[in-house]
Amino acid sequence: MSELLVISCADEDAALDLRDTLQDLRKQGLFRAEDIVVVTRETNGAVHLLQLTNTTATGAIGGAVWGGVLGLVFLSPVIGAAIGAGTGAIAGHATDLGLNDSFLRDAGKHLPKDGAAVFLLTQLSTKQSVSDFMMLKTI
Repeated sequence: MSELLVISCADEDAALDLRDTLQDLRKQGLFRAEDIVVVTRETNGAVHLLQLTNTTATGAIGGAVWGGVLGLVFLSPVIGAAIGAGTGAIAGHATDLGLNDSFLRDAGKHLPKDGAAVFLLTQLSTKQSVSDFMMLKTI
């Protein structure tokens, strides 16, 4: 079972600090996070998503490795790596893991200007929910 927890913060710095604290709690094994995203809204109304995983970079690296390996077969590893990196970057950019980006952007439009929020999608590992745990823990 998954649970979505949204925590409003005063500004981007507070949201990033909270995200780091949640990451530490996750590493301690208190919960399993499927996604942790900081959503900010600028004064001009622009919404930004600060995600932990950069799928574009991950795709480019994986594509370069596999392209290089395939390039060895055809005696052109550099060209294979370049083609693989480009293909991997495109595939990574199109990949949306965890929370839906369009949902996060729509929700971000409702934040106050210069405001931020942390969106935490968890997979509960115990009967106690993360929101119950957050009420007990001072962050």
